Amino acid sequence: MPNKHEEEHGNFYDDHLLASETYVGGHVEALEAGVFRSDISTDFKITPSAVEKLIGDLDATLTFCIVEESKASLDDVTNYDQVKSDIQSALETLRDNPKRTDSPLIYHLDFAAILRGEFFPAHRGEYNMIRHALNQESFPQKRPGGPERRYTDLTPTEQAALMHKRLGDYSRKVYKKDERHKSGEECQRENPFYVDTVRRFRDRRYEYKGLLKTWKKTWITWSAKVAQ
Repeated sequence: MPNKHEEEHGNFYDDHLLASETYVGGHVEALEAGVFRSDISTDFKITPSAVEKLIGDLDATLTFCIVEESKASLDDVTNYDQVKSDIQSALETLRDNPKRTDSPLIYHLDFAAILRGEFFPAHRGEYNMIRHALNQESFPQKRPGGPERRYTDLTPTEQAALMHKRLGDYSRKVYKKDERHKSGEECQRENPFYVDTVRRFRDRRYEYKGLLKTWKKTWITWSAKVAQ
């Protein structure tokens, strides 16, 4: 599981300071409702043209899987032609027999949450103006009897809260509104947390699969030596 996401302070979107970012659950639509089991046959209607496209893209797909996802070289694959032939044969069977009744393979798909954000209408230049004004001020001491603090002495959370209040007051006065929204899709593209988390999960999965193969071979070798 990836580490829990902690919201960072001072993030910008399209030259505007983000006021907040929240998760939005994925929206899932069912293509077909019913009871599906791997031991109960189901009727399928395949689109031949879609399968034909998969066949045409087969070399590119295999190359991507080997080079990009598995970080291997095509020169290291000794059975490429055989694997391609097996896959192509299975696809051709689907293409040539589009109406079929088969026992389905059941897959569980997780739809990840996306981020939704709210940002202030003031632009970065106005943000910098307010930040400059805050740098000229003094703020209450952290403990009774202590010295007054500068803006840079405040904690990141205190700085963010103070900046949000000042920028909110400024936005209400100048723009007649406090915050504007941006869509989840835009947040998903702009914020690297979403993409980085999915990428780390994918890379970790391939790493574990590789380790499993390595130690499985080691176990077989060790077991054979013990049995002798």
